Amino acid sequence: MFTSRRKSKSQRSLTKGAAHFAAAEKRMRGTQVRQNFLTSVAKLAIKSIGFKGRGV
Repeated sequence: MFTSRRKSKSQRSLTKGAAHFAAAEKRMRGTQVRQNFLTSVAKLAIKSIGFKGRGV
């Protein structure tokens, strides 16, 4: 009885940690996607400015 209770408690903490890790991973992935989007936009802007500067 006591051992089973301890096991359930450890299992609960493990699932909680897994959920927290998944949320952190999702957050990290979101920031990475945003960063990639920003870099692509910056590249496009630099390219367009460069073409304008050349007079194309």
